[in-house]
Amino acid sequence: MSRHTVNPVSRSAVFGIAVFVGLMVLGLAAADKPPPPGFLLVVAMAAAVGLGVWWRAPRWQQRIMPGVRDGALTGLVSAVVLLFSGGELAPWWAPVVFVGSLVAIGALGGALVALAFRTKPVGRT
Repeated sequence: MSRHTVNPVSRSAVFGIAVFVGLMVLGLAAADKPPPPGFLLVVAMAAAVGLGVWWRAPRWQQRIMPGVRDGALTGLVSAVVLLFSGGELAPWWAPVVFVGSLVAIGALGGALVALAFRTKPVGRT
């Protein structure tokens, strides 16, 4: 009998899938019944963010700031796409608050994922 070794799934793939599923759960929890027509755009954006985490997260090891930068940039792009895709925000300051909020949420999310990807040797040197 031969021993087969199974390659474990990379942490970046697990985090990418977890981010996508988490965003979809939040979106579905907040959606109307039936969901609005723009909901497919939110699903596509969440899939893109999940792929981005899978692709970029291995580069965040040992450092948090690249994750913060990538998260803030993702929040900015998401806010601009959502602002120009439709909908109406009444007061003049609403787009500024919306963009600022998504940038801050993206930066915080990037920092949390980067912290999860920190690898430091424990015990042995």
